[in-house]
Amino acid sequence: RSTGLDRFGYLVASAARRGDPIYLLGAEQRVLDAMIDVLRARHPALRIAGARNGYFDDDASEQVAEAIRTSGAALLFVGMSSPKKEIFLARHGASLGVAICHGVGGSFDVVAGKTQRAPASWQRSGFEWLYRLLQEPRRMWRRYLVTNTIFLALVLRARFARAARR
Repeated sequence: RSTGLDRFGYLVASAARRGDPIYLLGAEQRVLDAMIDVLRARHPALRIAGARNGYFDDDASEQVAEAIRTSGAALLFVGMSSPKKEIFLARHGASLGVAICHGVGGSFDVVAGKTQRAPASWQRSGFEWLYRLLQEPRRMWRRYLVTNTIFLALVLRARFARAARR
């Protein structure tokens, strides 16, 4: 099991060791600034090629993509909500010139200290999502109710289709 937050931490540490510049896209400006401070304290050698908060209109999407393209970043971390992050990456991902585009969801908020990560026991049992829901019920209830229900329905449909073919 590897969460987006775990992969984000690993990739940032690896980029710092290798000297690969990163670009950070997402979160509110104050959260982004706080996260950058934390990352620089943890990884003094980290090269941040650029950073931009995730609050921009679709009209500014091309300008944001151009800033990433010209930044020289090797890795892009996108900490925006779904589906905005997926739409941005589908529209611009192939043209950004980065080796890795990684959607990290709420990782920026956790690294910045805005939200807490679930205790290890919750992580091991697969209920980190529930811990997040309990922290931000107004914001997260719809996402988890709708997307988890759709995911479960798709899994069950695939399972029953496979069983019917046997």
